[in-house]
Amino acid sequence: MRPMAMALASDQAISDVTAYVSTLKGVSKAKPAGVKSSNVAAVVTSPVSEPLYAPCASCHGSDGEGNQKLGAPRLAGQPGWYIERQLRNWRDGIRGTHSEDIYGMQMRPMAMTLVKDADLRRVVKFITTLRGAPSEPTIQGDTDAGKIAYATCTACHGAQGEGNRALNSPKIAGLPDWYIARQLKSFKKGIRGTHEKDIYGQQMRPMAQSLPHDEAINNVAAYVATFTEKLVAVTEKTPEPASTETTAVSLPGSAENGKALYAVCVSCHGTNGAGNKALNAPRIAGQQAWYVKRQLAAFKSGVRGTHSEDIYGRTMRPMAMTLPSEPGNGRHFCLCKLSAGASS
Repeated sequence: MRPMAMALASDQAISDVTAYVSTLKGVSKAKPAGVKSSNVAAVVTSPVSEPLYAPCASCHGSDGEGNQKLGAPRLAGQPGWYIERQLRNWRDGIRGTHSEDIYGMQMRPMAMTLVKDADLRRVVKFITTLRGAPSEPTIQGDTDAGKIAYATCTACHGAQGEGNRALNSPKIAGLPDWYIARQLKSFKKGIRGTHEKDIYGQQMRPMAQSLPHDEAINNVAAYVATFTEKLVAVTEKTPEPASTETTAVSLPGSAENGKALYAVCVSCHGTNGAGNKALNAPRIAGQQAWYVKRQLAAFKSGVRGTHSEDIYGRTMRPMAMTLPSEPGNGRHFCLCKLSAGASS
């Protein structure tokens, strides 16, 4: 809850929210299918060494393993550059503002707490150290049909979902099938990939639109779930390709500094970047630093997390906004070291 409160810049803002809440009627809504109230809360299996990641752990898990019950994808194994980009998108309003993006709206306030770029990079660095194991498949799809449809994806994401930094295509191997399906549906519906500053999202949307129906999407998700993930150790000396984005910042950072900034993320993404589906927080453990950095920057700048239907992106953006804007090192380096167990 704290990151949400931190998003309120002044006492007047707090008073305004209080006044609005007092007008609400309190009509309960049905829980999402398959979610039991007794199983929604995430379990943080181990202490979080990075304070900034602490808020993330409650959803994504201590090891970035993710949690389907909370709608939180696995972060372990994801490239840092991709995680950063998404965090920036949420923070900046590019993701998490669409009225139908429930999970994005939940995520955006988290990203908005990362006001300083240095803090954002610290979290990214920490997440990339997570090594949470992938979750078991949940979608019953036709993998043969999915393989055929995936041919279009191969050019950017690779034959085994390994991703391609040069093309700004994140690794998708190791991501939970339910998360893959959700993102494809969001791109197809325009919940994601329609913001004028979301260049890469705009490139991705036509691909999702080529899938004619949910069955086709499930087939692709089921096929991607068959990929074998290859985790590569990340060190401070690992060279990273230069970013082509004008908002990009250098990758070098301090994992130690990132630990403190990651505390905000732990409640959702978990101590080790495992993610938490119940909170719709994806796994960030294993993500490449450059991607983490770019997404955090996108959330912070409003490129993500501002669409009226991007509910989760709007939740994430305030978290990214807490990261300072001045140059600095750390968060993305911290994320590079996260190691997670199996997702919930």
